[in-house]
Amino acid sequence: MNYKLVAVALAFMIIAPVVYFVVLKDDKPEKGADSGPETRVDNVIDVVVDDDDEDEDEEWKYVPTEMRLTGGLLYFVSQPDAVEYEISVNDVVVGTTTGDVFDLSAVASLSESSWRNPAANPPVYNIAVTAIDADGEPVGDVQEFTHKSEIIVTEIASTLHRWKLGNTARFNEIYDMDRQQAVRAEIDDLIAEYGHGYTPQNPLVIRNPFGTNELGLYIYFKTAENCSVTYTVVAPATADFTRIVNGGAYGKVHEFQVMGLVHQKLCDIVFDIKTSGGAQTSSSFKVNGLCSSAAPDLTIREIDAANADKITDGLIAVFEDSQVRFNVLLYDNNGIKRGYITSGLAHRIIIDDDGNWIYDGTRNKVVVTNRLGEVIRIYPTPDYTNHHDIILGKNNDILRLVNGDGQIEDLIMSIDRDTGSTTMTNLRDFFPGYDFNRNGKDWFHANSLSIVPESSGIFSLLVSSRELSAVIKIYDFYGKTQEPSLDWIMTDNMNLTQYAPRLIKINGVPNLGQHTITYIKHDDVDPDKYYVHLFNNMYRYSSSNTSYTDNDYNFDGLNGAPYAWGTMSSMDIYLIDESAGTCELTQTISVAFTRFQGSSDIYDGNYIIGSSYSKYIYEYDDQGNLLIKYEFGVGLTVPAGSTVNFYRAIKYNI
Repeated sequence: MNYKLVAVALAFMIIAPVVYFVVLKDDKPEKGADSGPETRVDNVIDVVVDDDDEDEDEEWKYVPTEMRLTGGLLYFVSQPDAVEYEISVNDVVVGTTTGDVFDLSAVASLSESSWRNPAANPPVYNIAVTAIDADGEPVGDVQEFTHKSEIIVTEIASTLHRWKLGNTARFNEIYDMDRQQAVRAEIDDLIAEYGHGYTPQNPLVIRNPFGTNELGLYIYFKTAENCSVTYTVVAPATADFTRIVNGGAYGKVHEFQVMGLVHQKLCDIVFDIKTSGGAQTSSSFKVNGLCSSAAPDLTIREIDAANADKITDGLIAVFEDSQVRFNVLLYDNNGIKRGYITSGLAHRIIIDDDGNWIYDGTRNKVVVTNRLGEVIRIYPTPDYTNHHDIILGKNNDILRLVNGDGQIEDLIMSIDRDTGSTTMTNLRDFFPGYDFNRNGKDWFHANSLSIVPESSGIFSLLVSSRELSAVIKIYDFYGKTQEPSLDWIMTDNMNLTQYAPRLIKINGVPNLGQHTITYIKHDDVDPDKYYVHLFNNMYRYSSSNTSYTDNDYNFDGLNGAPYAWGTMSSMDIYLIDESAGTCELTQTISVAFTRFQGSSDIYDGNYIIGSSYSKYIYEYDDQGNLLIKYEFGVGLTVPAGSTVNFYRAIKYNI
């Protein structure tokens, strides 16, 4: 009797720019699962019996079947009569296994330079599995297949490559439209050639093809009927992570990003498919979560277990800013790292009405990514670098704090979302007579923006100044009815008395070195009143005016609670009364002290607060009750002279 190996459509094995594997066949599809149309399976070798010969060969009992490779792990279906299996790569024996899995990524001869980080001219690996019988002799046919380490765009290095921390070249390689379009074209070619064969049981799976989220997977498959898709990431000793694809929309073509892989854990990705008629099926595959960030999971320090149900759903985005670490880490409520967004210094992510993400991909590129993580637009600003904030404007624009033109941290750039053209607002124009050039020119140090809607379609803008310990309001920012003008200044800085007509009186603890300001309007207040919500560092500092750097002070806090410098920072909410020219502290929550940076945000009615230098992240309910407290970076080490901290911590519905 003759046997022959039939390679079931083994045409390619893609390594996306950031790791090394693509498609997996589900080990055990759910009972009753729809097998879909006849498919092309891209990395499975099946051993098929020649039906022309009815004789049975004893050696058949030893032959391994369904070989496949993913995440550096070689899987196959072992046979009961084989004692062990010998694994060789390019005719060199690399080890043996008694089970049905072998970790090729741990083999020394297939180390960083060859296996995990393929070169620009990708190597080819001929992988062979030989059954060994009880006498220690090879038996049966040797099962082989070829794995080509093929990077879609070879200039983009693997995520497992050990980049120097802060290597900006990496970000420029990823955030390049030519490279992004090349990746997109490669994927489109795969879909055009084999798209009919990608089903829920045999999907096209590419790890982070666009380089923007290391813990994400690109997914493509078709269904015979209109269906909605929900996916769940299941990992050992970790709560399940479930998301509904595209808001539960029904369709026959399904292209989406799976988020939420867990670093260094073998994850089951489970698809739950529901037809418009209500029928349900499921399928799954396995993949290793891999991430180059050394940042550990968040450590939960306190939790109100009795009120844990009040903790809001979503992911906490931690924006790194520590001289050497600049990326964005996404954590779930259990503190598990679920995303790693590659960035050259992002301090906020904007999610627009189409679900696109807008953020600083590099210091001089604003990027737009779609739900797949694909970069669909880049706004280059070669002469200007970002600084601390970016928000959506109200004139089909993006507002961004920048440095440039010889000025430091006192420019607001408006980027037209259609044309990419830019206009500049110079904050010096609102402070005539001020000395802008003392001690390094960082006289303002803008760090946060927030839009204020006025009547008649006018929009004003709040700007936070760390250097002046001031929040200012620029009236009619877009100049609809007049030239933009300085409306008011909220500060206790006596160095600004020359602008006395614009100063508003603060009743309560003043804002000192504040960050992350937000306009809030409630229906229960008069039309000329509104709230300003901010993170109050409680640190009076000015590098350009040292006479203001005086921290030997005490205040009577809200409700008479004493405050002494250096003991705490806080989330504060002030009621602004423009008619009376006053602001009043109405709510405060004390947190660990941080001199610089820090954030406070309102998310689904709760307060998300980040005390950057203390490395704590809090969630409080609207009454000021602590629900959960995390610590960031426990055990993380960085080079001498750097710090382990973050700029903001904001929760998103993602």
